[in-house]
Amino acid sequence: MLKNQVLEEQEDQIFLVVNQLNFGTEFLQTETEKHQLAQLNLIAGKKAKAATAYEAAVNYFQV
Repeated sequence: MLKNQVLEEQEDQIFLVVNQLNFGTEFLQTETEKHQLAQLNLIAGKKAKAATAYEAAVNYFQV
């Protein structure tokens, strides 16, 4: 149950987290870090699209 709560909290904060990480993309050093950020942007983009925030979704999909 705690795991689910943590995941829900992470999903609620996804936009804050991804926006902050996107500001620091020039500091990503490995392909793994870049891939992880891309996955987070995909999650944020899908969530924004589901909320009909299409412009925000496009921005997340383009990072």
